[in-house]
Amino acid sequence: NIKLVFCHKMFIIQSACTSLYYQRGSPEHNFLGLFHSRGFHVTMVHLRGHGKSGIPDGEYSIETLAHDVAHVIKTLHPNVKVHLNGLSAGFGTAMATAILYPEVCKSLSGSGFLFDRTRCDIAAYIFSRSFVIRALWEEMKYTKLKAFIATSQGWLKFNLTERLDEYSVPTLIMHPEYDEDLGHTKKMHEKEIGMMPKGIGELVHFQGYSHCMHLEPGGSKLMFDTIIDFLQRREDIEFSL
Repeated sequence: NIKLVFCHKMFIIQSACTSLYYQRGSPEHNFLGLFHSRGFHVTMVHLRGHGKSGIPDGEYSIETLAHDVAHVIKTLHPNVKVHLNGLSAGFGTAMATAILYPEVCKSLSGSGFLFDRTRCDIAAYIFSRSFVIRALWEEMKYTKLKAFIATSQGWLKFNLTERLDEYSVPTLIMHPEYDEDLGHTKKMHEKEIGMMPKGIGELVHFQGYSHCMHLEPGGSKLMFDTIIDFLQRREDIEFSL
């Protein structure tokens, strides 16, 4: 009866959406499988333009992706609040969902997304104007890549930083050490926590891990244990295994 909804990172194609996080075989690499083994009902949302989802016309903003995720939650779990988790842009999508649809979220956790507007602007500029990506798009007609570019441009349409003070969902931000290489500094995450209502957000720093620590030895188990500890400690979350 415990519902977990997971949002993957950008640029995941076809079955990789599932296999990277859920069918790794060995338990220490099976991030979502760890939740399933402890009694969670686990749902992975293939975001529009990714995995087995379609590639509809229209914008691919973080806000649009949040609408999609909320629709999935309300359809699969009507009148039930879920635990949201995400990686990278998937965490940004999950956070936007928590802001726009707090009625569907019991808690939020994730890593790999910085809510600073300037960083998003730079990333979107690079993704949408890179000569290599444009060449791949034209030569290979790779429609998934088109969705990837559209999503990166869509970051500009929803400024999460300006809305952090609207938070009402208990939030755990996990910060792998080598996310610093992407400009995601511990100091900037601490600033984000400070912009949320007092007591809503928590930050955990993991040394020796990178952006996709789910896929590194011991990373999935460490993140899983940290999330479970967070849920069990919080008095504002009704949680028991």
